[in-house]
Amino acid sequence: MATYNDLTPAEQALVTAFMSSFRQGVGQIAQALNRLETMRRVWEAAVVNPITSLDPGEHIPDSMPGQGAAALMREDVLQIMGAIDLVLSTHNGIESRARYIAVAGLPATMA
Repeated sequence: MATYNDLTPAEQALVTAFMSSFRQGVGQIAQALNRLETMRRVWEAAVVNPITSLDPGEHIPDSMPGQGAAALMREDVLQIMGAIDLVLSTHNGIESRARYIAVAGLPATMA
């Protein structure tokens, strides 16, 4: 095993460059998780009942015309919200948030 100071100057430069991108990327992940958490709260508070009341196979119109998004079926939305819930329950707990803050700094994890 080596210490950081045992690395060659080229290796240190490589690690430094990577860590800058790494910290920035972790901050962006934390911000994306914030947006997903807000989406989940809106879903649970107001949207889940209307969506689940739709008939199976019912299409929900594209709300983003010109963006190339397709109409979704009720099942698509339910599956994706299930995946979002899994991501949040796995990667957005207190310990994970503390690690993101340690890596990227508090301001970089907020948005």
